[in-house]
Amino acid sequence: MKVWVVRNKTVPLAVLTLLATDPDANVRSAVATKNKLPLDLMALLANDPDESVRQRIACNKNADFSVLDKLARDQSELVSTPARNRIKLLGDR
Repeated sequence: MKVWVVRNKTVPLAVLTLLATDPDANVRSAVATKNKLPLDLMALLANDPDESVRQRIACNKNADFSVLDKLARDQSELVSTPARNRIKLLGDR
């Protein structure tokens, strides 16, 4: 049910903040897809031990350059490749 809560378009930021530290990586991954995440939550999730969560942040259209820069150096190609691609897109604007 937590993933369903996260996917609700009107979920309050306080709820996302709580769910960003949920023990279930699927819940944290769902939080990482939200476009309205503030920088502090993006930074938190960019340091997540689960690569799928970090990958979701790397693909988030509102990810900050500083977060993407960190993720571009991630050991996992699943994370670093989309982060480098997003950085390139930001530079091409």
